[in-house]
Amino acid sequence: VRAQYEAVSQWAERQAPLLDRVEALASAGHWGRPFGNRLDAPLPRHAHLARPYTRFALRFVQAQRKHDAAQAKADNPLDDLLAASEQADSEQFAAMQGLCRHTAAMQRLLTQPGQTLMAQLLASAHVRQSTRLLADMLAERAPEQPTPAACAQAFAPQDGQPPALGVGTQASAAMCHSLRAEWQLLRSFEGLQPGWPWQYEGDVGEWLMVALTQGNPRATEALGAQARAAYCTPHYAQAYAQGDRAALQTPAPQFDTLSCVASPLACSQLGDMSFTTLADSLHDREAMRRAMAGLLYTRALLEGGPTDQDLAYAKRRARWEARPARLHMPGADAQWVEQPHRMLRVKLWAGEGAWFELPL
Repeated sequence: VRAQYEAVSQWAERQAPLLDRVEALASAGHWGRPFGNRLDAPLPRHAHLARPYTRFALRFVQAQRKHDAAQAKADNPLDDLLAASEQADSEQFAAMQGLCRHTAAMQRLLTQPGQTLMAQLLASAHVRQSTRLLADMLAERAPEQPTPAACAQAFAPQDGQPPALGVGTQASAAMCHSLRAEWQLLRSFEGLQPGWPWQYEGDVGEWLMVALTQGNPRATEALGAQARAAYCTPHYAQAYAQGDRAALQTPAPQFDTLSCVASPLACSQLGDMSFTTLADSLHDREAMRRAMAGLLYTRALLEGGPTDQDLAYAKRRARWEARPARLHMPGADAQWVEQPHRMLRVKLWAGEGAWFELPL
């Protein structure tokens, strides 16, 4: 945003009506799905949901630019400088508050029961984006400057008793809800008439999937359920609770020849279907959430009064090391490191163990 400030500002002005509508979703309690999970239903404009992040960053930068401009005027009295500083602090606080309210709304809407695999993956992408942006904002503010309460709420860990089992139960439920929704999408093929490919208005690949279900739609339903059912068992909650990624790698179901004849779609697509991406995404989403929750927890110690930077860092480090058990993540607990620079980092499951880093 700083590098392209004028262009981003003009973009935000042009997009203002849409951005206002997306931000208004923060007060929504659920996402209506009037068409259900059907192949021929229109998809929501999910891409619009990511646009406010740029606006929140712009508001944060604008506040700092106005503050810097006030300081650059040599004839400004001290009272004016203090007022400009307070105004910048207030506007940056509001930008962070908007970001955190949007983050909470995206998790509430995209992870509600009945949402599909795509929505769950998008929810994880939103957590990644908002966590990075909030960490960048916090890194530019003094340790004693307040943080919106909405941020602690948006990144609160999903608790359970004990904490490890809590995250496992939450992830297993999310997997099961999403795969039931995917199964309903598969079932919707049954009522569709593919016609001839040159008459079909949709994608040709979509037409092929519809056509392949017509031989024995019940067999397709049954085999589709079989491919998904394992993720709805207590085994998966336990695997998450223990941070055991290998236990979440379920072998694809083996279909006999007669089943393949009855339902070619089941053998061609479901036979090698893997939901590892979703399993990794749910795990990493909670790992990133708890890393940010830990960062906010350490800052809360210092809010309210000026603090020497080195002393503040030592206090935050000590508070981090004594953090409560609910901020730990089985199999992916965040680390506080000094090199190559001071940061929190957590190893994710996706990307074969890539590090996710937050600046301090």
